[in-house]
Amino acid sequence: AEPLRQAITPPAADGTFAFTNELSPSVQRLIEEIMTISHQVDRQVAIYDSHGGFVARYRPDLGGFIKN
Repeated sequence: AEPLRQAITPPAADGTFAFTNELSPSVQRLIEEIMTISHQVDRQVAIYDSHGGFVARYRPDLGGFIKN
């Protein structure tokens, strides 16, 4: 979760995030899988860290991550 948290930029006007730096191939693959599944089931997917702290949510309707 920490590489993802560090890679997400501040939110745009629509609440979405972009990535500021390169993610490792394994993290990038995981993010792509989360996005694919989210689109397939047409549901938001929330990401939490290992301590249960909220990191971000992928919204297929926006095509991006939001922080709330």
